[in-house]
Amino acid sequence: GIEAHLVLGPVGHAVYACARREERLRGVVRGLPGAVARRCDVSQEADVAAFAAWVRTQADGVDALVNCAGSFGAIGPALETDSGAWLRTLETNLFGTYLMVKHVVPLMTGERPRIVNFSGGGAFGPFPNYSAYAVSKAGVVRLTEILAVELAPRRIAVNAVAPGFVATEIHEATLR
Repeated sequence: GIEAHLVLGPVGHAVYACARREERLRGVVRGLPGAVARRCDVSQEADVAAFAAWVRTQADGVDALVNCAGSFGAIGPALETDSGAWLRTLETNLFGTYLMVKHVVPLMTGERPRIVNFSGGGAFGPFPNYSAYAVSKAGVVRLTEILAVELAPRRIAVNAVAPGFVATEIHEATLR
């Protein structure tokens, strides 16, 4: 699936979207009024910082951040997976969520700012052959809990959702 993050702007409900794959990203925002996109690899802090700086030039503030990047990464028994692929999964799913929060929270100026992190079913029980995905999504749940407490004094609500099965390229590849 597309690894994208959506940043919702003030009252006009502008959408600032980012993803690694620019061509797919453009397809996502095509035809959506008020939606604009910029390429960003959420696992790379320089990309995330540049994305946040770009959003700052587009809007006076941000009302919400939706972190929905997802990669299954290394698939197979944990001891047999490629270590680099395993780590890249954590970099996208968990570290990318952290980086987006770190760089977008300073832009949050709305009355009721919100952060929604996608966790996924792998966070709630053993998920054999998907250790990198499951560990990263369990980490997203714990990060969400921590951020909810840390950001409460700033009146920023932080929640995680596990949307269940979503028909994406990731699932099609898994089924194959």
